[in-house]
Amino acid sequence: MTSREQAMLTNDGKDWYIEDLSDQHSTMIRVSKKTKLQTGDIIALGNRLFEFRD
Repeated sequence: MTSREQAMLTNDGKDWYIEDLSDQHSTMIRVSKKTKLQTGDIIALGNRLFEFRD
């Protein structure tokens, strides 16, 4: 990937969110802003897949 930081996961005390930080916007999520995650969402970072579990 092209960036040192690929994505950021944050929690507001209740919900989890993901935000793409990569230079080429190459985090595999089709959004343009911070997005709420739900259990079962699959996140691709580089050549790895992660399943989000709350």
